[in-house]
Amino acid sequence: MKTETPKLATLAEVKEMALKCMNTKYNFEGREYSAFDLGFYFDFYNKKRAWGTCCHTKKQISLSKFLIQAKPRTIGEWKNTMIHEIAHAIAGSMGSYGHTRLWRNIFLSMGGNGERCSDSNNDVINPQLAKYTLICPNGHISMAHKKSRMTSGRASCGKCSKVWDERFLFKVTKNY
Repeated sequence: MKTETPKLATLAEVKEMALKCMNTKYNFEGREYSAFDLGFYFDFYNKKRAWGTCCHTKKQISLSKFLIQAKPRTIGEWKNTMIHEIAHAIAGSMGSYGHTRLWRNIFLSMGGNGERCSDSNNDVINPQLAKYTLICPNGHISMAHKKSRMTSGRASCGKCSKVWDERFLFKVTKNY
């Protein structure tokens, strides 16, 4: 018996879904909320370590354009991420920020799965996609995407020492 593989989302499909979710009225504890009504707008960004973000000061909900193109996910998975971020917007309008119990209850009531979208950097980033690989003398590996003190040989391994220690300086390899 042949099983069908799920269709992966394109950038245009994700944007259409995101705008639809932003305009949807969600009910929570007898009130209706929509991200647009709360003053939020949608945009893509190029972060490589987060599927999405909700910035309360800019009133912006964003999804990672880089990860949409680099990491295969279905439209349903992206919709769950979008609802996750809208739940942050709603919880923030009530004065609750972060992954609190209130946020989780709102997220579940909106049809989300109640989970954080990613718990680890490795879940988000394929090592071949990172521009730099950092290796400490004890073999701990970290990934970096930007030129910073991490990639200029000035950072030491946080797993080996809580403070900067020359004995644990990262060796930097540029991947592309």
